[in-house]
Amino acid sequence: MQDESSRSRAASITRDLYLIGRVRTLDEIETQIAAVDVPRINRYLAANPYQNPWIATLGPRKLAMT
Repeated sequence: MQDESSRSRAASITRDLYLIGRVRTLDEIETQIAAVDVPRINRYLAANPYQNPWIATLGPRKLAMT
């Protein structure tokens, strides 16, 4: 994450301050990213089920749903 632009880092700092009240270090962010695995994703999805899914299509003809 050393190649992160100044603008991107400023946005991350602002978001951290707003959402969690402090600024996370780049090492902390990298550690949190590295900790993501399939069981953790599955726990998140079980606790936050996806509701009201929808599909958007583009083209000259209406999509037939069966």
